[in-house]
Amino acid sequence: MAKKAETYEAMTERLEAIVSRLQEGNIPLEEMIKLYEEGSKLALKCRETLDGYKARLDVIEKQRAEAEDARNAALERLVTPVIHEVGMPAHIKGYQYVREAIILTIKDATMINAVTK
Repeated sequence: MAKKAETYEAMTERLEAIVSRLQEGNIPLEEMIKLYEEGSKLALKCRETLDGYKARLDVIEKQRAEAEDARNAALERLVTPVIHEVGMPAHIKGYQYVREAIILTIKDATMINAVTK
């Protein structure tokens, strides 16, 4: 029967117990070596577990960023023709400001006060 994988929390709890036991001292050298060896293995497992969690978070963040980029591109495709429709050519001064102000306001309606002052 396969041994159930330990949780990160259980591994760190055991690691803390090992460190406390080693710091107490007054233990035979053989036991000290065994505890040190177990602690080293646990520390490595903890590091590998954290690396796995970080990789998962990196994937989630990448997906979020890609979704945000896609949303921004869609907003730009929506806003640009409207600005042209009202007669504001892209080459005049302030065009970028107006476009960004509209996009910011679509994303967060409370920004309207910031862009109209």
